[in-house]
Amino acid sequence: MGSFVLIQLLLVLVAVNDAIHIDTTGCGTIKMCMFRPRGCNPNLDCTIGVTVQVIGQNQMKVQMVAATIIPPVQQQYVAVAFSHDKAMGNDSVSECVISNMGEFVGYEPEVYVSYNKGKSNDRVFLNDDEHDTLFSDLAGEVVDTRLVCEFTQQIMPQIDNKNGLIWNLNTPFYVMAATGSAQPDEVNAHELNRDSHSFPITSEETFNPITFGNNTIIPPVQQQYVAVAFSHDKAMGNDSVSECVISNIGEFVGYEPEVYVSYNKGKSNDRVFLNDDEHDTLFSDLAGEVVDTRLVCEFTQQIMPQIDNKNGLIWNLNTPFYVMAATGSAQPDEVNAHELNRDSHSFPITSEETFNPITFGNNFDHPNGFTPKINTNRIEKRPMRPTEAPKASASLIPLISFVLSLIMIF
Repeated sequence: MGSFVLIQLLLVLVAVNDAIHIDTTGCGTIKMCMFRPRGCNPNLDCTIGVTVQVIGQNQMKVQMVAATIIPPVQQQYVAVAFSHDKAMGNDSVSECVISNMGEFVGYEPEVYVSYNKGKSNDRVFLNDDEHDTLFSDLAGEVVDTRLVCEFTQQIMPQIDNKNGLIWNLNTPFYVMAATGSAQPDEVNAHELNRDSHSFPITSEETFNPITFGNNTIIPPVQQQYVAVAFSHDKAMGNDSVSECVISNIGEFVGYEPEVYVSYNKGKSNDRVFLNDDEHDTLFSDLAGEVVDTRLVCEFTQQIMPQIDNKNGLIWNLNTPFYVMAATGSAQPDEVNAHELNRDSHSFPITSEETFNPITFGNNFDHPNGFTPKINTNRIEKRPMRPTEAPKASASLIPLISFVLSLIMIF
């Protein structure tokens, strides 16, 4: 009998030690915290709450709590949403769903990413590798009428952005927390009664996990691009793009730049395949580096391409265009979406007027020959070698190249 009591005591101690503890130390200084009702203890009597804190390179820890629904439901979720405003709609959501697996099995937590489109919510499908890259360290439980969940999530996702549904969270967002019942493939609506303690809570101010509390952890990506686009208008879509992608090859190898030509078809971007000869004809003098938190790239590009135009996807740039510059993460075969928050310093920039590289600055009036050098801050001119100087013959105009210098802080 004594042995049985001892075993029971040990089991209780193990259960207590394994319980998820929501630490409020650092709330408002190094972590973002919201709880309801105000002044409640998240480990005792909060009806809903969330904390978010950067804990490592490109990693933030999310802890959430909610009162269990009465009567009990088979599945309940508690979710955190990141929004550009204080209203639900067009939000990125990380949802933790805990299922009641029975008296002897306990509760099973799952974490999903979803998107609020208007007043509806749709889950974003991730394969196992993508899920394990975006989320880690998941734990959840139901204890003393409280549902508690925690997980680690990447701030700048190193997976496909799923047509813009997976967001880069390194930008200011309003934070929301909600709870409700769930089904195997989706969550149900949260509490709609504003007087209820289970009604969603929203932060009063925007929050950026990286800069909050003067965090200095800036998450690098494996591949980042900086690109220049030539467009007939100021809106993205139907643009010719020259993109420089720099890959982090490792501490001892450094960074490797590549330059590609691509085409913006609507809101999507597709690379244009060039064989080696075509690539070396269109581009030359490529150089790139990452220094002092800045990605810098430069290359020379033909204005009037002397290669096949690939069914009109390779453009003659000897005509007025609006010029755009953008940056973001990249994958081996494509670039991901740029920053979508217009208030972000990384949001794309667009020229106020059209620009023609051949006629800009009266380049042909210079006897020694000049080519324009485009910089994000100013337009400069760099003398050409004597053998490169353009002649008066109009037939030689297609051979003139221009140099693009792209600088992007990240």
